[in-house]
Amino acid sequence: SYCSEQVLDGLSNWRLPTAEELIASADANFTNTSNSFYWTSSEMSTVASSAYMVGHGATEKSWNGKNASYHVRCVTEEEE
Repeated sequence: SYCSEQVLDGLSNWRLPTAEELIASADANFTNTSNSFYWTSSEMSTVASSAYMVGHGATEKSWNGKNASYHVRCVTEEEE
């Protein structure tokens, strides 16, 4: 809900990116931090308490429990 509650520069349709979106963006669109993992909107269907995350510049997704401390990067679809 963190992203969906954001209103920045008049945009209110923010969301977590999918794992595939983060992998596709590589390091061109987000910067590395000391903890280089970012949560995605891709949840695990087999373990409800877990979700996927993507490491900075990674080519594959990993998973962890939703209570783990990772970064959040919000994205929005630009209105046409």
